[in-house]
Amino acid sequence: MDSNGKFLNHREVFPRHSVGKFWCPHTDKALQLLCHTHLGDPDNIIIHTGTNDLRYKGEKVAEAVVKVARKAHREFPRANITISTLLPRTDFPCDLINKINRKITTDCAMLTNVNIAHHPTLTHEHLHDHVHLVRDSVWIFAEDLRGATASGEPSAPHLIRGPPQPHEARRHTPHQRRERESPAYQNPTQ
Repeated sequence: MDSNGKFLNHREVFPRHSVGKFWCPHTDKALQLLCHTHLGDPDNIIIHTGTNDLRYKGEKVAEAVVKVARKAHREFPRANITISTLLPRTDFPCDLINKINRKITTDCAMLTNVNIAHHPTLTHEHLHDHVHLVRDSVWIFAEDLRGATASGEPSAPHLIRGPPQPHEARRHTPHQRRERESPAYQNPTQ
């Protein structure tokens, strides 16, 4: 999990499961962690990484995330693996992130135990610094991950949209739900 998972309370997202959350800012770190020594024999593995690799790998982030998915598939053939697509950012073009997300989705489609978590309702409006989710939006991110993991099937693909037009209605806005009401929000004082 990268820094966008900082306030994700994994015990609330998956209350009936033994869950561990590992700091995984880059795909290289994810590859290091994907072994039985670190993870044991999990039923579910959720991987959200790659966004921080954009600056150094550009379009090749898709290949790096797919490499992570393939290693997880190979090392943990009985686990339900969820790969999270990249979240929107304002410091990289939406077209680039969409292209990467399409390649991740396409290339992971043949991996039988791998599901894709898409984030169709998270937009630039959900970011506080052009990169990180505002705390009020963590629950949307959590629900996307939970939905893809629980269904055992890939969620519907999407494209990250640019800034919304005034006439477009939004399903979620950052301030629709208060952070303390969200079960997926982790209070930093806990």
